[in-house]
Order: sequence, then structure tokens, then C-alpha cells
Amino acid sequence: MGVSFDATCRACKHRWYCTEGGGMVFVQVVCGTCGSMESLPRHAPDDTPPPMSKSALRDYVKGGGGEWSDSGRFFTSSEQELLQRMFAHCGCGGNLYPEGHKRARVRCPECASSDVERGDDEALID
Repeated sequence: MGVSFDATCRACKHRWYCTEGGGMVFVQVVCGTCGSMESLPRHAPDDTPPPMSKSALRDYVKGGGGEWSDSGRFFTSSEQELLQRMFAHCGCGGNLYPEGHKRARVRCPECASSDVERGDDEALID
């Protein structure tokens, strides 16, 4: 489950509304360099037998969260590895890490500092 909150960068004083963590339908990956966040589906489609091909996985991910299953089967280990390889790099040149990884930190969208002051949790995201 994710959470949203107000954040303030201690380095440049930028303030923004931030979300962190995944939900029932998606997991979040975070760039260790710039802090940008991407969402990936948590479950495979209901009607898809394993293993999904690389192109089927890519099409499913690119279809967006509105089409992702909240009750499908869990991805197999080979599908998870393929997803991690396909979505391992950020457009800035950095690497994407799964939520909970020590390098998956909230970063300021202005200066990329990880010296961020979190406000109170405002909403839980499912």
C-alpha cells in the first residue's frame, strides 16, 4: 500500500506533493539517480497462462494501470526477472529499483537531493 504526503527538499527548499509505494494493482520502481517513479503491474492478466512472452509483457505494462488486473495470477519468477530487465533503466541514465530497496528513495524533482523532509501522511493509496 502506498501513501501520499507533502514533501520539502532541505537542499533547495522546493515543496511538492509526493506519493510513495505501490498498491493492490501495481508495484513502484524508483530511479536511484533522479527519483522518478514508474508503476508496474503486480499481477498477470486473469486469462493469460504462464509464461508470458517479452512482447506480451511489454504490451501489458504499456496498456497502463487502468487495464491491469487486481485479481490475476502472480507473475512467475521468470516473468518477474524479465520485467526487471525490461524496466531496469530510467531515461536519465540511472537504474530503477523496486520499492523497499535502499536506493529507492524519495528525491526532490527539482535538484534530485534525497535530503527530503516528509510531512504528515495525507492519504493511503491502494
